[in-house]
Amino acid sequence: MTELEIKKTPSTPKVWYSSDEATLRIEGRSFPENARDFYGPIIQWIESNTSNLGSLFTVSINLEYYNTASSKFLMEIFHLLEKIQNTGDCKVTIQWHYMEEDDDMRDAGLEYKQFIHVPFELISFN
Repeated sequence: MTELEIKKTPSTPKVWYSSDEATLRIEGRSFPENARDFYGPIIQWIESNTSNLGSLFTVSINLEYYNTASSKFLMEIFHLLEKIQNTGDCKVTIQWHYMEEDDDMRDAGLEYKQFIHVPFELISFN
């Protein structure tokens, strides 16, 4: 499986794949100037590695803030994960992390969970 690592910038999150944990992590703030340019390679990475994901694959999202354009691409990633889950070859889990007092991020996670048909965990932290 190809490695994936995108360094964090002031307007984009850190993105990396941990093969030890079979987890793709997205952490930080997401308001890139061009969301397609930022999220496109992540979507392509998932698509090109679908057959190598194994039996379990987790996507862990821990964003402090994201804009509308990022939201659109997160939903695209979630729909892709739903497709992967539906093949039956890989069990996909999405983990949505949010600060306990951040109602907006919690509500965003609840909204995504409502529309995505894969295990979707809401995880609060202090």
